[in-house]
Amino acid sequence: MLEASAGKCVTMVNGDLRSAPSHSLSLDLHVHWYKHGDEKDWLMIHEKADVYNEITPQLFSDQFGDSTLALSERQFYLLDTTGSAIATGTAWATSHGKFSGFGRPHWLAVLPQFQRHGVGAMLMSIIWKRLLELGHTRAFLTTSTSRPRAIRLYERFGFRIVNTEE
Repeated sequence: MLEASAGKCVTMVNGDLRSAPSHSLSLDLHVHWYKHGDEKDWLMIHEKADVYNEITPQLFSDQFGDSTLALSERQFYLLDTTGSAIATGTAWATSHGKFSGFGRPHWLAVLPQFQRHGVGAMLMSIIWKRLLELGHTRAFLTTSTSRPRAIRLYERFGFRIVNTEE
């Protein structure tokens, strides 16, 4: 996790993804799954929404590699009525370490002007559904204590804090 200067790192786990709250997608937003070139929207959204991390093209590459197929199955954007990306999230997976085989809500971000309108819950609902479709029954995520609204959102989706560290 890159947020070392943004508070303590928090690891959260949901041991059973089969029961989750559902938040319907607003009628004026639609889902667009990743296609090559969408990283420009990922960068734009994170640059505007993330005050804790330095957002660069290299960060995108470091976090997601160059597998267009994996990204097309796992990363999405919410688009407004003009077709502009306003939020993004990734239903990632972990293949090593303590959480091997777990799904992972990863790098969620919402443009500031759309925050506090339920868009984060929509992102989580889409990620949740995709993780289940991809065969994940458990998930973990990391965030920071400096993001209390995000922690509350994740708790609404059944995640519980299992570790907090500097």
